[in-house]
Amino acid sequence: MLNRSSTASILHSNEPKGGDSIKKDPLENPNPDPEESGSKTLKDILSGIRSNYKLPSRDVIDLYIHVVDEDLSGKIYDIEILPEVQDPEWESADGLKSPQGWKFEKMGDGVQFYTETAPLLMCQGVWFTFKIGRKGPLQDIRLHVTDKNHENLGIVVSKRK
Repeated sequence: MLNRSSTASILHSNEPKGGDSIKKDPLENPNPDPEESGSKTLKDILSGIRSNYKLPSRDVIDLYIHVVDEDLSGKIYDIEILPEVQDPEWESADGLKSPQGWKFEKMGDGVQFYTETAPLLMCQGVWFTFKIGRKGPLQDIRLHVTDKNHENLGIVVSKRK
């Protein structure tokens, strides 16, 4: 668990307070029009959720994620880590450990962490651990998050700590 000063470093000083964080940040949008871009990254980057990661060993990732906007509190039931949306693309991702109330399963070459009873809540930081297969360097990690009905809400970008 992160302490107060560590958590503060995750938050950006210009983040919105409250408001509808499901609205996407157009400055961070990797694909304003997925129809035109043809990219596999089909959703916008969400504001209101922060994430960072560390590497306890070469290809094992401890990923920390937390909701910082009330509008998303209790709405995230699923986190998908897909190799094909990473840059550079990974070969695979496999779940190793999930927080209490969460499970994981293989999803194609990636991994899906999910819950039926413990959605992410505002200011409740949780850790997920997974292993990746990769050839290139490890950059920011893109995560897809979905709601209770498995509707994709957008992308969260996790930065290396």
